[in-house]
Amino acid sequence: MTFDRQEILPVRITYSLLFLAGFGTPTTDQERRTLTILLIYTLWTIFFGGILIFIDAYYVWGSFEEMLYTAVNIMTVLICGIKFISTVLQRTRYENFLRLARESLWKQAESDDDKKVMEKCTKQALIFVCAFVMLAGGSGVLYILEAIYYNLVNDITNFTSVRERAFIMKLWCDWPFYEAPKFHLMFLVQSFTIMHYGLLYCCFENFLVLTNIFLTGQFTILKYRLEVLNSELTTGRIDDGRVGSSKDSLNTMSQEFKNCIKQHQFLIKATQQLEELYTLKNLASIMAYSSMICLSGYQTMTPGNPLVRKIKYGIYVTGCLSQLFCFTFTCDELSLGSVSVSDGPYNSGWYGGNWSEKGRSLTKDLSIMIMRAQRPCRLTAGGFFNVTLNILKSVLTTAFSYLTLIRQSAK
Repeated sequence: MTFDRQEILPVRITYSLLFLAGFGTPTTDQERRTLTILLIYTLWTIFFGGILIFIDAYYVWGSFEEMLYTAVNIMTVLICGIKFISTVLQRTRYENFLRLARESLWKQAESDDDKKVMEKCTKQALIFVCAFVMLAGGSGVLYILEAIYYNLVNDITNFTSVRERAFIMKLWCDWPFYEAPKFHLMFLVQSFTIMHYGLLYCCFENFLVLTNIFLTGQFTILKYRLEVLNSELTTGRIDDGRVGSSKDSLNTMSQEFKNCIKQHQFLIKATQQLEELYTLKNLASIMAYSSMICLSGYQTMTPGNPLVRKIKYGIYVTGCLSQLFCFTFTCDELSLGSVSVSDGPYNSGWYGGNWSEKGRSLTKDLSIMIMRAQRPCRLTAGGFFNVTLNILKSVLTTAFSYLTLIRQSAK
């Protein structure tokens, strides 16, 4: 997969992760074949990991503590599977949007004000994307280290049976996987599976958060353009700085306003496309977050769990909380940013401009744009409710309520 050297780091990270999951913007037949192979590998990973986890759930059924431990893994498998399958079903549209975003959303800024906005977006995106990747990768690494730690502490020679060796995902079959070198081979396969689940867990949210941030930035840039738009008419200046007639200035302003309208329409359409691609993923994520935070939090606080497991689930629950916050925060900021566009023409003094026929027509168009911009662009969860910061409060309240009930049941 090729990258433009001028592309910002969070974009390169996000597109690389999506490429490893089987989604990208191929430019050659070779890249398309590579993406297809990676897509098949991802599908096999989800199937393989899911089979092992659900078999484990079958065998531990009836044991309260074991069921709670397995439930975390089940929720992870389900949420990754839902996100992946929903994206596969819209693969062409998703890749077209990846291409659209690359060409239009984080392109190089033109003016100094635009550059400041884009730099702010880049810094925010870099923090969020890197945090997601490190927390998801850290959880996967600790899943692997927990099994390695168990095998090292309980030395192989002290085992009464080789079947006491620990895999990352427990095997309940009688197949001869506990003997070397099959044990090491299966352990390696499971390691790749776990790390790929970590990739799937963060890659789709990374792109959503990244797109939300830069869509908000583009709305802000549009607002700034509209704020200075009317000054061209009132000062009688044109783009190159020469003093010109009121008519020339009005024509220049009219053309610039048309460009602003086209940009506004593009941003609204881009938000609608993002909503269509992510509405099901948003619903699945919000429904799963309460259970995932609750169950992983319980594993962190359980006194009998080994220290490695507590650290593992401490990072896991931190990842869930940070992802939920960034996800809801950027969706909320997108709604607010789209509404703030109406402040641009309003603050420009649109009501005191040229009173010629064309000037009055332009003033009317500005007032219409103010009214249109006051209708926010929103992302929803399955169309049932809007994704805002209020969702964060609701999910956390539900998660801690479940956690209290589970702890009381455990006693």
